[in-house]
Amino acid sequence: MEKQLTNTYEYNNALKIKLKAEVDSLSDDEKTVLILHFGLTSEGYKTMDEISQIMNISKETVRELECSALSKIEPIEKSYDEDIYSENERLKIVLKPKIEKLPEDQKNVIILHFGLDGNTPKTIDEIASILNLSNTKVKYLEIEALRNLRK
Repeated sequence: MEKQLTNTYEYNNALKIKLKAEVDSLSDDEKTVLILHFGLTSEGYKTMDEISQIMNISKETVRELECSALSKIEPIEKSYDEDIYSENERLKIVLKPKIEKLPEDQKNVIILHFGLDGNTPKTIDEIASILNLSNTKVKYLEIEALRNLRK
């Protein structure tokens, strides 16, 4: 059974990463609302009331700006319950830039082993067969990749 993240804090952290990458495509007011509401600054999260006071606009306008901004951002994950995000999806967001920098053979092993390509995670034996490598070589590549990802 896949481990699910139901914690609002973990969801917000995954969303923060995604928002930081996409916030530049938004209007200034939309950016401000998201930055304040999701705590993308060192000042932390702000409530709708606080944002309304800071920006000198109604709470309704704050909600409209937030809805508009979020509608322009691709969802983190398609889910039956929008408040539940799989740990695998969160890891993909966090690790994707690091995985892309790995040597090709290490990248392939990590993607296959953890199912980061959307497929079922593969065993060492399955990866060895797919990549036409020995089990020992696949395990070595996995260890090296994980070592590189920790840096």
